Amino acid sequence: VTPVGELPSLSESISGPDRWDLIDGLSAETVERPAVASGQRILRLVAAGADDRHALGARFDGLAPSPSYRAIAWVKAEPGVRVMVEARDGKSSNYGVARFDLGARSVVNSTGDIIASGVEAAADGWVKLWVDLRSSDEQLFLTIGLLEGPSNQHVFKPAGQSVFFGGFEISP
Repeated sequence: VTPVGELPSLSESISGPDRWDLIDGLSAETVERPAVASGQRILRLVAAGADDRHALGARFDGLAPSPSYRAIAWVKAEPGVRVMVEARDGKSSNYGVARFDLGARSVVNSTGDIIASGVEAAADGWVKLWVDLRSSDEQLFLTIGLLEGPSNQHVFKPAGQSVFFGGFEISP
């Protein structure tokens, strides 16, 4: 499992995250391919370790005041892979999770304070996953997590689940 301190530095872009917040149950390696999100490095995330959550999170500070934000995660994976995007504001007063089936390019479900969510296909097999979330401050925490498969469990024993992660973006 990769420690947060070993992840590549984050983008200096206005729409990119300020710092990594967490990495749980994942091995992360940098992949040398052209960036897809705000100049961020592409990572190959692989579920590792024992029964656990398998997630990577980042923190956005000093966002422009807005009643809601669109949070975007760029991913690329084999058919059958499912992921979740978890989002919350800095006060945790607004929190939600959306689950996605990458093979079907669809939203499986969303819970909590997610206003809307969607999937958009992009060039070269990349997929743009997005959630809209209300905010009570100018902070946002975003997490992308691997799911076990059709069970949509976020805590599971790894069995080779992996995804290419292109980065996070935020817009008011």
